[in-house]
Amino acid sequence: MTKKTDAVIIATRHDTHAEIVIEAIKADKAVFVEKPLALNEEELEKVYDTYRRNPVPITVDFNRRFSPLTLRAKQELISKPIYGIYRVNAGFLPQSHWTQDPEIGGGRIIGEVCHFVDFFNYIVGDKVVELDVEAIPVDNVKVVAKDNIAVLMKWGDGSITSIHYFAIGSLALPKEYIELHSGGSSIVIEDFTKMSVYREGAKRTIDLKKQDKGYRDHLFEFAKLLKGEKSLIPSFEEYVYSMRITFEIEKKLRNLAKL
Repeated sequence: MTKKTDAVIIATRHDTHAEIVIEAIKADKAVFVEKPLALNEEELEKVYDTYRRNPVPITVDFNRRFSPLTLRAKQELISKPIYGIYRVNAGFLPQSHWTQDPEIGGGRIIGEVCHFVDFFNYIVGDKVVELDVEAIPVDNVKVVAKDNIAVLMKWGDGSITSIHYFAIGSLALPKEYIELHSGGSSIVIEDFTKMSVYREGAKRTIDLKKQDKGYRDHLFEFAKLLKGEKSLIPSFEEYVYSMRITFEIEKKLRNLAKL
């Protein structure tokens, strides 16, 4: 990294993220890093400690919170608590895939479920007070048991959210489906292409015509942050919290006897 470098984009394999983020922070560079921010709690605390010593502009690619449908859903949720369901038809990945390697990819919980934890972290905006996790008993040879889980989170404001992440579903089923319910209103997001709002006996639909998970808008918000403009980039503490909850999910899965 040279003096002319303003920002670093980190899109390497998962096991290198924390180390490169730390180097970039120490070099006083802004950072855009792919998820996950770290592979374990020790790495995360090292990153966080480095950041606190030199709080550079930084964002983690939890892009779902920047999708136009997510931003609109947040506006539509006018009361608490929230009842939320996030269903992810993740698709099969063999154990030989690098993301399944705990030392390189960290597994799919740390590598991908962190996305959906962060989505609810943004939507609810509180702290998790109870966390329960279950996995279905597949053979764990061809299909990894931890690829088929249910996560139930209770939040400080009374909200309840669940993540249903599985690899044994049909490829014909769209990948992501979300329901958000509060105060007599319901919101359904279908694969970040279409959103329906149900309120007072009526239904409104927002159809983007094409999928938008927030990748482009996230980069735009990061650019605003670098220019000193008002940006939707959250505090670094929010990213750290999303990763801590993800690690807690992984820990609970390890403690399940069937795994």
